[in-house]
Amino acid sequence: EMGAAGRVVTLHDVFALDDGADGSDEWKAKMADRYQEVAERTDLVLCVSAWTRNRFLNHFPEVDVKRVRVVPPGVAPEFSPEAGKDVPAIRKTYDIEGPYALFLGVLNRRKNPGVLLDAWARLPEEAGGLVLAGADGGLFQPLLEHAQDLKLGGRVQFIGHVDDAHVPALLAGATCLVMPSRLEGFGLPALEALACGTPVVHSGRGGLREAAGMQGFEIDCEDPEAIAAAVLRTIDDMQTRDRMVEGGLAYAARFGWQATA
Repeated sequence: EMGAAGRVVTLHDVFALDDGADGSDEWKAKMADRYQEVAERTDLVLCVSAWTRNRFLNHFPEVDVKRVRVVPPGVAPEFSPEAGKDVPAIRKTYDIEGPYALFLGVLNRRKNPGVLLDAWARLPEEAGGLVLAGADGGLFQPLLEHAQDLKLGGRVQFIGHVDDAHVPALLAGATCLVMPSRLEGFGLPALEALACGTPVVHSGRGGLREAAGMQGFEIDCEDPEAIAAAVLRTIDDMQTRDRMVEGGLAYAARFGWQATA
């Protein structure tokens, strides 16, 4: 009818429709109904990445492609090298000593944090510690036991869910962000890390190539040897690190919320 409001929906992913997706059958059925409603009833579908857009259109080929557009998330101004001034306070808050790489995300199968423990078992102590920040998605206890089996001791630290206000400094203080995800609709922490001047080691799966913009080290997310080697390069190869930091800052600068809006 004339004057009716347009119906616009933002899609972050369509994981529930993929074969082998995590989650109960009930949840997957509920999400499938929601996606179906989005396909049938919305005037415009905004997808956070080209990868998510393509996945949605693969599942719903009847949808007019002109109704489905890519609008990436933005980076808040707090994510900048300036966040480095808060690093000492953040270290104190979470009792973090020495150099550390950061994993940021729910501890679940899709985010794949377990492979990082195997990577750290291959790294020399001088490479620093691994800080895992994120809520328990069912893997905390198995990860804790695996870290003990690998005799990682104080080199691996679980700090749980962190306050949003602490995230920029945690990223700015890290030697690198590690994202060995099996799948991401976009992968915003990668972009936020680049905005803080922190290199990213990531799997390139799903939307991560768009989030990291080919600025980080892309690794096989099931290969701890390759992850360990990439982490070492972000620390030891200063020429490569400087190039990654510079390229990352320039790439992230294109993603302000003003541009997204």
